[in-house]
Amino acid sequence: MSLQYAGELIAAFIARAGGSVKGKISTGTVPEGLKPVYVHRQSRTLSEILVELLRASNNYIANQVFLEIGGHRLGGPVSLEKSLQVANEMLAAHGLAAAIHLEEGSGISRNNRFTARGLAKVLELFAPHADLLRGHDGGMNKTGTMEGSARSRAMPTPQATGGCVS
Repeated sequence: MSLQYAGELIAAFIARAGGSVKGKISTGTVPEGLKPVYVHRQSRTLSEILVELLRASNNYIANQVFLEIGGHRLGGPVSLEKSLQVANEMLAAHGLAAAIHLEEGSGISRNNRFTARGLAKVLELFAPHADLLRGHDGGMNKTGTMEGSARSRAMPTPQATGGCVS
């Protein structure tokens, strides 16, 4: 579905620029002998992308990186199924298969689950790459926010309710 949307979006940009797209927008393998109109090559390294991702907590970029992992390891086109397969293999290789369950890569699904020990292990594995974390104060830290839907899901605390938690 998202590939169809991408095709429609590209067609809209072409139309806005004065061009036209003939035929049906479809997904699949490009027939042999056709040359691509455009091939995007990322100008930034993965490390540069991750630094920005971690600084701004961008769920869209997180999901795109997640999708690329599956496509890179198992061959394109990218798909959620491929990325979940690769992620689950990586989790199993680190003894985390039972501790972490992923539904997608953005981190916003309520079905993504992890245990405290699983999270601790992930942080331990990430430690050699801690230089990618740059907090707002310039230190190596990262904090999230409790705004929007996350706040509504948070459990009330005795401090927040004047000592009364129902």
